[in-house]
Amino acid sequence: MSKNVIVDAKVLKKERENLVSYLESKINTLIISRDNELELEEISTKNVKDLIKGFLYHNSLSELYKVISEGDQLKIIEIHKKSRKTEKRTYGTTPFETLPYYYPENPIPEPKKK
Repeated sequence: MSKNVIVDAKVLKKERENLVSYLESKINTLIISRDNELELEEISTKNVKDLIKGFLYHNSLSELYKVISEGDQLKIIEIHKKSRKTEKRTYGTTPFETLPYYYPENPIPEPKKK
């Protein structure tokens, strides 16, 4: 089923012209470029999405951006990496401290008398 597809590419500021030339080289359809949008006529959404994913991959942008589809529209959005908080791991007591009868060669030190 062929229809008009609108691509919201406002996050690709510098790469938008490269995207248009890439799409023109891959498909034989009319591409209308507006401010932040591209409109492609008579093509399926899935084909355009696959082409944009290929463009992002070949330009090493696939880790920064992804393509989502909303009906006849495609949006290119930024991927926000969640930062993991590194917590200091706390370890419990050692077997030597809790099971002294298994380790008789290392007795528990007695507290010093004053």
